[in-house]
Amino acid sequence: MATRPTILWALLAAAAGGGCAGNQPIVLPEAAAPPGFAALAEVLAAVVDADGAVEPTALAVRLPQLEHQLAALAGPWPPEARAAGSDARLAWLYNARAAWSLRIVARERMIDAVFGDVFHLPERIDARRLLATPFPMDGGLWTLAAIDRELLAYEDVRVAAAAPGATDWAAPLPGAPFEAATVRATLDARFNALLADGRRVVVDHGDQRLAVPPALWAAAGRIVAAYETRYGTRDALLVTALLPYAQGKAQRRLVSAMGYEAVRRSGDPGIVAAGK
Repeated sequence: MATRPTILWALLAAAAGGGCAGNQPIVLPEAAAPPGFAALAEVLAAVVDADGAVEPTALAVRLPQLEHQLAALAGPWPPEARAAGSDARLAWLYNARAAWSLRIVARERMIDAVFGDVFHLPERIDARRLLATPFPMDGGLWTLAAIDRELLAYEDVRVAAAAPGATDWAAPLPGAPFEAATVRATLDARFNALLADGRRVVVDHGDQRLAVPPALWAAAGRIVAAYETRYGTRDALLVTALLPYAQGKAQRRLVSAMGYEAVRRSGDPGIVAAGK
């Protein structure tokens, strides 16, 4: 197990590389991981628990390895991962989003409390810093918001909402990288997990509202339209239109919210840390 000085060194080094104000671009090391996602696989296995939450101490220890993976994603991606709308690009975008979400959350920790408890992540992160911090990817400068916009263009209305992230504005982080051959097959389970998670999709029985993350809210119109076309109805509510995608706990939560108004979640996103 890493010692406290080792972890503190990793955090301080990450803070120095990432800058400490505004939405400054994150600077990565020149040395990149080998092609592929082997480094990300090791990071996710160490950092993400069974519920898709972040283990703060493990994230601190694995930051250098995470940055080497991100450096490998900074240059132009291979042709199969640059084909718009392809499964290969979807897998690469999901992997990049998971990795960059972790890195941005780690930098937020350095900004807010580097002299405090270095084993602890803050409860929340400023929405703009999360979504608008620029970083190098696929030969250009990207943000998480830019990734989300591309994901919203996929034909499957669940793709953007099922994208992984370290906050409660995204679906849970995976325990392993996504692969082109199977990423589509994960959408059922990932979207259902999002709907089942009360930290992410909030059922407010007092105000009779269903508060959903921004990516799901952005797709709400298409989800409702698809439901109305499929069932030949009109004026459907989002909570009703989500039911065909829900099973088990997710279905029970939506049934309990039947008739509720859907709203976009307000405030800043919470960081989903293990043990909370």
